[in-house]
Amino acid sequence: MKFKALHFLSCILLSVPLFADEDTPQAVQSKMSEEVHHGEDMIITTGHKLFPNTTVATPSFNISKEDMDKTNVTGAEDAIRMAPSVHVRRRFYGDTNGVTAIRGSTNFQTGHFNMYVDGLPLHNPVQTKWNGGPKWNLIAPNAIAETTVFYGPYSAEHRGAFGGTFDLKTRLPEEFEMSMEVTGIVQQSHRNGQKEEVLTGHKEFISAGNRFGDWTFFGFYNHLENEGQAQSFAASTPSAGNGGTTVSGEYHTKTIIGEDRVITGDLGLNENLTDLYELKVSYDFNPDLRALFTIAFEDTERNSQARTYLKDANGNDFWEAGATVNNNGQTFTSNPSSFGNPALRGSENERKTLAYGFNLSGKLADDWGIDTTASFFNAFKDRTLQFKRSRNDPAYQADKSGRIRDIEVWWVDYSVKLATQNLFGRDDLGFMYGYQFNHSFLDINQYNSDYVSKGQKGNLRDADGGSTQTHSAFMQADWDFIENWNIMAGLRYDHWEALRGHINDLPGTNGKLSDRDASRVSPKASLSFTPTDALSFRYSFSKAYRFAVAEELFDSSSNTNSINISDPNLAPEAGYFHDFKIQYKLDQGYTSLSFFYNEIEDEIMRITTLETGGGTQNRTRGVDETETIGIEFVYQQDHIMGLPFALNMNGTWINKEIKKDTNNPDLAGKEWVRIPQWRANGTLTYHSMQNWDNIIAVQYRGKQHTNPDNSDYYGEVYGSSDEYVLVNFKSSIKMDVGNDMTAKFSVGVDNILDLNYYDHHPYPQRTYFATIGLDI
Repeated sequence: MKFKALHFLSCILLSVPLFADEDTPQAVQSKMSEEVHHGEDMIITTGHKLFPNTTVATPSFNISKEDMDKTNVTGAEDAIRMAPSVHVRRRFYGDTNGVTAIRGSTNFQTGHFNMYVDGLPLHNPVQTKWNGGPKWNLIAPNAIAETTVFYGPYSAEHRGAFGGTFDLKTRLPEEFEMSMEVTGIVQQSHRNGQKEEVLTGHKEFISAGNRFGDWTFFGFYNHLENEGQAQSFAASTPSAGNGGTTVSGEYHTKTIIGEDRVITGDLGLNENLTDLYELKVSYDFNPDLRALFTIAFEDTERNSQARTYLKDANGNDFWEAGATVNNNGQTFTSNPSSFGNPALRGSENERKTLAYGFNLSGKLADDWGIDTTASFFNAFKDRTLQFKRSRNDPAYQADKSGRIRDIEVWWVDYSVKLATQNLFGRDDLGFMYGYQFNHSFLDINQYNSDYVSKGQKGNLRDADGGSTQTHSAFMQADWDFIENWNIMAGLRYDHWEALRGHINDLPGTNGKLSDRDASRVSPKASLSFTPTDALSFRYSFSKAYRFAVAEELFDSSSNTNSINISDPNLAPEAGYFHDFKIQYKLDQGYTSLSFFYNEIEDEIMRITTLETGGGTQNRTRGVDETETIGIEFVYQQDHIMGLPFALNMNGTWINKEIKKDTNNPDLAGKEWVRIPQWRANGTLTYHSMQNWDNIIAVQYRGKQHTNPDNSDYYGEVYGSSDEYVLVNFKSSIKMDVGNDMTAKFSVGVDNILDLNYYDHHPYPQRTYFATIGLDI
């Protein structure tokens, strides 16, 4: 703990410049100090104060608070739900693992993107796959003011952003304000021949804040409690015959390669409870320089207990593990084993995380601005109790054994950027330079237990972990060298280290790995031409590197339903990235077209294989060469032709292929896993009245492969990754109720067509929302 504290305290000290001048003059009117980056503007806000825009070379998409209000928002990840080329795999409402895909990077390549909230990094630099998603649960969606999606690694300040970067801004009040909101959630779930279940949930949010002179305080509490549909299933392969006990209730389906499969039960509903507490305190040294401190505490509990579908001749639940059973001339295994344990079992997880950070941003002098952040994230409790049997199984009373899995994850991050848009007093010359540091820690310990629910630890059965550390320096300059023309060039240097690595480091063994280090230099460049105020062109180029995170290197742990196989010798990913964007402004909107092309060497692939019984094997390895070609289209316009309609549309076509793989040459020419060729989103808004909007939202995603050899073709089954068309609806109204108070009401439906679709695990079926709120 001392090591963690020293890291963070040193970062805090570095964040406070000794040369901050309280008499710095204002660079712009106070109105501009409240604006944020739109399009090609040269001033943005970071921590709500002015800082030159250093990301103009990066293709971006802006999402306003009004855009967010057009979707049924239950989590912060809904802020980017309709952004082009973006997908969040939220398996159920309240899911703590909202892994994210962007352009040619899959939702199991979470190291390919960054996420910042008011300058604080909330992406996960330690883990990937399902538990490596950004920390969406540390953000209350009601507090988000605006989000910008940056695509690709075209800015020197973005580390490893092969996919892109999400930049979220939250609000700070200028006077007393208070907001309260309650949301009810109802899902109709009916899968695998089971009777319909009505799953319910609710979300409560309350916030308050005020400004006292140069000090501003804002805090909120967000509570979410929800029942999520079953995510995993016990599976068996049937054969002809009448052997063993006669049962009923099984569900006959297919595997993703079209083979017969029998589902004999599921791992239970996901009962989730999350409490989030957050406080922000800011101090204005002067009108253009602000310090912001943020602290957030998240407390999450999750429980699921398996259920059997099988009934014996007397109509009783049939739980016997590994028994030979039959029905209608087919023989199969009841409750088959998964990695040596009954597939139908139970689990409980408790996770407590604390994140805090300090940001200083604004103007230090007439022409120079600073943006510096020191932050610390600590998952100080992440314990999973893995029962050998479900609590619903009568055999649980005599066998309460299982495993206890403790994961320790923390990271400390520091960054500083200094920038000007008037280098040497020249308005046509901008310059930015900076430094970043990150230290990330992972330890996974698993114990046998004779009494899991009481947390009794037996012998240590698995111990994996390690750390990574990165020092980075970067700079870039842009020059308006001819009227309507701009050129940008940048450079980034990263020195990466892998430390204290160990795999299966049990007493009496030597699972320790040698430390490693590597350095890389990444050049950046762009050229833009703006012939008219409405029309612009930009070409962006980057050669970028991405180093493996601790989980990809050191997590070769196994548990009751999965086996992980890591590779401690992974080489850094190296890619060439190109983007050409055309944008045209419309009346109250714009349209754009982007062409992008990427080549990546040693790209890290996560291969997930569904095993007999329902468990999964997850292997991490490098692939020699991949190629991505894509086209992205965006159209946004409000009050089209003067009518009370707004239309937002975007679509992406991507072709990503493996060009060379020496480990498996047969994969050359195959499509990359978990990347669909087509994505499209659209929202149509009807402004019924001034404060009453009705929205229809449509999302389309094409079929994507989960098997590297592209052999999976069967859809709408456990393990598949399906094509789908989602239709969602929302109607919202605001009413002035006097005394400076506004009442808010909304109702909505997600998945109106009630699709049964999967991303390995099943997504929610038709779900209803109702929200009531009050702003003071």
